[in-house]
Amino acid sequence: MSNQPKGGLSLGSNMLWNSVGSFFYFACQYIPTFLVVRMTADLNAPAVFSYAMNTTNVFLTIAVYGMRAYQVSDLSHRYTDREYITSRFLTSTVALAACAAYGAVLGLGGDMLAALCLFMLFRVGEALVDVYSGIDQRVDRMDIIGISFLVRGALSCIGFIVGLHLSGSVLVAIGAMAASSLGVALAFDRPWAARLGDITGKASVARVRTLLVECAPLMVYSFLNTAISTIPRQFLQVLHGNSATAIFGSITAPTVVLQLGATYVFTPLITLFTQRWQQRDSNGFLRLVRRVLLAIAGIGGAGFAGVALLGRWGLALLYSANENGRQILDNAGLLYPMVAVTVLTATVLFFNMLLTIVRDFKGLVGANLIGIVACFAASPLLVIRYEMWGAADALMLALGVQALALTVRGAMLAKRHFSKQG
Repeated sequence: MSNQPKGGLSLGSNMLWNSVGSFFYFACQYIPTFLVVRMTADLNAPAVFSYAMNTTNVFLTIAVYGMRAYQVSDLSHRYTDREYITSRFLTSTVALAACAAYGAVLGLGGDMLAALCLFMLFRVGEALVDVYSGIDQRVDRMDIIGISFLVRGALSCIGFIVGLHLSGSVLVAIGAMAASSLGVALAFDRPWAARLGDITGKASVARVRTLLVECAPLMVYSFLNTAISTIPRQFLQVLHGNSATAIFGSITAPTVVLQLGATYVFTPLITLFTQRWQQRDSNGFLRLVRRVLLAIAGIGGAGFAGVALLGRWGLALLYSANENGRQILDNAGLLYPMVAVTVLTATVLFFNMLLTIVRDFKGLVGANLIGIVACFAASPLLVIRYEMWGAADALMLALGVQALALTVRGAMLAKRHFSKQG
């Protein structure tokens, strides 16, 4: 890579560390989804866990504020590391409070509300790691990010298993996950960020406020983007109850691996895309875009083939042959639309990243608003009539509309930008 700082790793090494660490972390994060089905007598505990995990994804977007790509692509250091960190502590506090208020307004039962708040603490740990990782990535030290993923993944998974086994309570298990996430963020990621960046001193209140105002559209787009995947699940929970929610979440979990595999391809390329754009290197920029899209398509093709060959067998292996597992296996066909959902999600995330790099916040919010409108329009009708299949169809429809809007916007920007080269 050009402009690689002294001591930084090569692009290949960064991609390898990010891929291995991320894959291990998210595998460890989803192992509890499988284990809670096998280690509990009914689908209530899995439903509580699945609901908390998916709902807090929305509030995580408030905590991280959609700022990672912006932070890493801030090559001129317009804002200091300390200002990014201070803003993250503020947004994480707001996200935690908003999540608790949301559960209270919905009138969630005691266990569901407690699980929601505990899982949000786990998400706060992720949000803190994210801002520290932005410092690491900007100096091409994604090995630190990979190690953090490995450690947090192992500790959170072990904590969940031990907590659930010893107490029989999913709340205790989630609490152990939250403690591990926050602990690693403060004991490992923060010290490394201090070595690789400048996190000392006092952040200017005025500049932090300016940063938050400037990046507010990123938070809005990120919130909308995540809400699209959550809305059909919320309708499923309200209209069809815990069993449908637990089954849908259990079948969805394995397909997330495909989405992760796709995001590994483009996340380490943020700096490279930024450089190509700033240099008006149309051939280099568009070549990178084509390669990423081909990689996402290849991963999707592999996913469909894997479902055809091993899908039902894999679900049986994960969830065993108890009553919970049999209910999940009866709906194994959902794997096919969910593979399509993960491929569309990866495509949307990629184009969102590109629009963030080129600072087209208006396009980001507009395209994601189009997706959310499509999701709200389709979800009630489809979920009422087709239950879990309707939720999957609503996701595919909304993500397809969103991806199209992002593609059109991106093509318009690229044509305008690169026509000015030279």
